[in-house]
Amino acid sequence: LASILTNAPKSRVLTTNYGTSAMQETQSQANRRRAQEAASENRNGEALAEAIGIEPEVGGAAGVSEASLGAYREMAEAAVALGRPDILYALFLLSVTHPIWSSKLGRERYGPSALLGENSIIGSRTNALELRQALRPHLGKIMPRLLRASHDPNKETREKMQNLWNGLTGGGADARVAISEHLLPIIDSLIKDTSHKLWRARAGATGALAKVLVGRSWTELGGGPAVLDDDDILSNSSTQTAGIRLLKLWNIAMRSLDDVRATVRENGEILARGLRSLTVRLCDPKASDDTTNEMVDKKSHARDSAAAAATSLRWLIKHGLNQPCAEAAGVSMSCLVGVISVVNHSILQPLVPDLLRSLLLAMSSLEPAALNYFQVRAAGQGTGAESSYGEIERLRLQVAQTGPLAEAVTKLLDMVPQLDWDVQQAVIPQLNNALRQSSGFTTRAAVADACTTLCNSCPRAFKFSGSNSTNPSVGLLHGFFHGAEREAGANSRNKMVHAFGSLAALCPGSSVRSLALRACNNYNRATGASHDPAVRLSAAIILRAIAVRAQDQFADGGNNNVWCNRVLPVSFIGMRDTDKKIAQLWKEVWDDGGAAASLAEAVGDFGTVLEEKLLLELVKECRKALADVSWSRRASGASALQELAANQILAPLANRKDSDKTDLDTQRSERRRIASHLALDSLVKVLSGPRLWSGKGEVTKAAVRIASNWTSVATDTENGSSLLVMKAESNCDLFVGDEWFKQSHEDTIEEDENEPSDSAAQSPQAEPSASDMSDMETNAQDESQEDSGTLVPVNFLGLCRLLLVQGFPSARSCVAVSDEEILPYRAGALESFKNLLDSLGSAPHYDALRKRVYESTSEKLVSVFNIEADASKEKSKEPPLVVARSLECYGASLWRGVGSKEDVVDNVITAKMLLKCLEQPAWTVREAAAMCCGSLVSKSDESVLCQFDFLSLIVSIVTRVMKDRKFWRVRLAGMKLLHSLVTRVPKGAQTSTTAELEDGAVSSQEILESVLPHKEAIMLLAKRSLSDAEAKVTAVASEVVKDMAWWP
Repeated sequence: LASILTNAPKSRVLTTNYGTSAMQETQSQANRRRAQEAASENRNGEALAEAIGIEPEVGGAAGVSEASLGAYREMAEAAVALGRPDILYALFLLSVTHPIWSSKLGRERYGPSALLGENSIIGSRTNALELRQALRPHLGKIMPRLLRASHDPNKETREKMQNLWNGLTGGGADARVAISEHLLPIIDSLIKDTSHKLWRARAGATGALAKVLVGRSWTELGGGPAVLDDDDILSNSSTQTAGIRLLKLWNIAMRSLDDVRATVRENGEILARGLRSLTVRLCDPKASDDTTNEMVDKKSHARDSAAAAATSLRWLIKHGLNQPCAEAAGVSMSCLVGVISVVNHSILQPLVPDLLRSLLLAMSSLEPAALNYFQVRAAGQGTGAESSYGEIERLRLQVAQTGPLAEAVTKLLDMVPQLDWDVQQAVIPQLNNALRQSSGFTTRAAVADACTTLCNSCPRAFKFSGSNSTNPSVGLLHGFFHGAEREAGANSRNKMVHAFGSLAALCPGSSVRSLALRACNNYNRATGASHDPAVRLSAAIILRAIAVRAQDQFADGGNNNVWCNRVLPVSFIGMRDTDKKIAQLWKEVWDDGGAAASLAEAVGDFGTVLEEKLLLELVKECRKALADVSWSRRASGASALQELAANQILAPLANRKDSDKTDLDTQRSERRRIASHLALDSLVKVLSGPRLWSGKGEVTKAAVRIASNWTSVATDTENGSSLLVMKAESNCDLFVGDEWFKQSHEDTIEEDENEPSDSAAQSPQAEPSASDMSDMETNAQDESQEDSGTLVPVNFLGLCRLLLVQGFPSARSCVAVSDEEILPYRAGALESFKNLLDSLGSAPHYDALRKRVYESTSEKLVSVFNIEADASKEKSKEPPLVVARSLECYGASLWRGVGSKEDVVDNVITAKMLLKCLEQPAWTVREAAAMCCGSLVSKSDESVLCQFDFLSLIVSIVTRVMKDRKFWRVRLAGMKLLHSLVTRVPKGAQTSTTAELEDGAVSSQEILESVLPHKEAIMLLAKRSLSDAEAKVTAVASEVVKDMAWWP
């Protein structure tokens, strides 16, 4: 095989398989095929390069450089365009610099006369001046090409053509004159070349235009009227005005700035800067174009500047600012700002609305994207992130407000009050469009500032006729409302809220009331599982803006008086918000809005305090808060009711003689009774729920505070106007007749466990649609209004038992809260129980009521602090705080005359139990035991005070307590106990006689004689306490010594 291949012809041996074909070809065939393919590829590449505007490179030949070939090509094209080939040789002569062309031999052999004859355009002309004179008639067609070539990207070509240009025109001022003589043909030709497919031609034409346009006037560009139609630019009419050329030049500049070639973009930037300066100068009516040292016709110049301004402003607004290229849009904005700064107001008047919208939108679109990146990154840096975010936002707003755009906007806003009314009203929809189309907060903040300025300078512009759905002012108001809700930055949000308040004073009342209702609903929804401080803050600042800047709106509450029935009650609850900043905002809404509201028409002239004027409305809103699934809302409503009760508003009026009472007093009393009954009914119903939740302690305090205010006027039996019933027929009633304590409430716990809470998911409520806004005011009336006549009175004894049950909840009812919240709630419930009993007076029927309470609650209370209980009974040890509160409740449940023969209470045994409590290590228990013993002494029957054992126990308790040198509160309780004992001895006891006493009564002398054996011990304890370090202890000790001064 090797020998065959060696001896075989090479053309047949070296074969190849082409394209996996079965046909074989020789090596020579393969080489020819590859050569043909390469040639084809080169042709295709050149065609493609030519199609996309890439000029094929030209290599040097016979010592001729590429630059020389480029210059030759330009000169040849100029000669061909003129149809005079002899001009090419003239151009050569003007561009050459070799000395041979200046010698005599060179002129004779290669001069124009020798080559072209005497009849050519050159003839016998041998110097440059004569050649320039001969070529002057053809400059109009030659100069555009030469100018373009003089700005060729190739340096050598550019230099050679520059020499030719100087030789042809003389350079300097002569060249300027030559260009001015043929300015319009040059400009039109260069404009056409800027669309050339070759990038070198585009770059040269763009650079030439930048040079040609310097210092030109409107007349030099062609003059004529303003161009206000884009179709005029596209028309092929032979008449080209200055406006058409100016717009074409702007199109060329915008296109050049976005070219694929860097060289074209660089020349386009030069052209754009020059065109900007030209446009601003053409639009300036004060600029002078006096180039001939003659007086300029001011009237014609003003006309030309107006035409230039009208032409350029319209195009810059419509097309320039909408360029996709950032550089092009920036140049357009810069030119627009410059034109606005110099143009007459009469020209700007019809364009002010569009100008304002464009400038406001440009504030965000022209802002560097890096600023937004830095601000977002600063928001996620952890510690101090919020302050960093706000600081960067403040700096961005400050930069935007001090730039040229802000100055142009300020000038336009200053013009608006002098404009026609229809133009002023046309500004409002454009502000709304700019607000909704904005891409950054700088634009939204600028729109807000502009709206605030216009509200103060021309409020009439915001008055539109028609419905709210078509009212531009209402639309802008809604835009600010949503912007204030969603804006992340505090600075821009404050600006929009400021504008919202200013605009709300000028908008129809129905639209403002609808947004106020929406803000109230948003605030109520942004609690619990939907906890959103930003939404609550936005609602508060929106309503504050209305209350501060649109106070007149509060005078008209609509058919249902939205401000008094809804907004002010919500603000009253909002003042208890956990966020102090939000609470302060609601406080301002309450103060300013309440002062401006028309209260006399709304609810009648009752009282002088705003809370009492709106009492029923406040209570209704609090009842809705208590019925909410959100724990925080319930707590806020209960806290509001507690404040009303503490201010003696949910309380009866001060007693007056019947002759002094007026009809107004009667009405006020009835309103207070109804409001208190509604509040107490809701509070007790919420409190009766067995489940413990965060904030339930506020419900306990509010219910007890209201009940305590009304115990003095409560009735013993149920009647039509009773709020509390002191002597219900059944001790098992919570509300009269419901037998609540006989029922099982396990099912209620299961229902409460399925109830949404602050930690559970809560279904979001949809925002009201625009079609529902007109109905929101109608539905603002409380649908849950309940007739007070259908309310059932609360049983006082049942309320006491309920508080005791809340003080000792089951483990199942505490599953929803943490262990840290259980103990404060239990202590608060027991303290409320004590406060409720302390609110009872000293009348005999109150003592009977305390006795009934004692009979129902003492067993549970004693089991808590009786440490001598049967040890065989397994009993969980209660916390010391609960034990202390139980002792206080036990002392408050005692009645006057306790321990008498009819009572089952043994005071001596009780005193022994209290003495044992002093062994507890917790000082709160020791203090509570001493205070409870003091209550026992002050309320014990007189017969008990004559028992030596009882008095000895009391003295022992005081002695034991006063040995506590660490806690002064314990010593103070002991000294108060001693003072209670001393005060039970009536003064002048020795003057009482047995004949004056009733049967079975104890005389004062007997009490004194029973206490005297302990006088020395009592006096010793009191005198020792006079030197106590705590002033409060010494003060009580002084009272004891003073009261004992008359003892024998």
